[in-house]
Amino acid sequence: MPFIRGRSGAIPYLDARRDLLAIKAWRQTEWEAGRPDGLRDWYEQSGVCFQCQGHGAVMVGWSPPTSLDEIASAEKHGLEELPVYDVCAICIGTGKSVER
Repeated sequence: MPFIRGRSGAIPYLDARRDLLAIKAWRQTEWEAGRPDGLRDWYEQSGVCFQCQGHGAVMVGWSPPTSLDEIASAEKHGLEELPVYDVCAICIGTGKSVER
């Protein structure tokens, strides 16, 4: 499992690749049936957290690099700061939608 730069150290980042053609087909079918067909509807129906889009983490800001690896990464991408993430407050890092 990959990890990303969190406020207090590395946090897991779930692989949440989606098949965009399948999502478009689902939305078209729902629209034709007169049912809610928005992207948020797809996330909820699929059991995926809309807030973090299934990754379990959300970007919360930027900060200067703090380690040699981060400095090298920032220089490689021409950045002075790198993104900082936090565990998704909605799904608490699971990437799954929650009942409201």
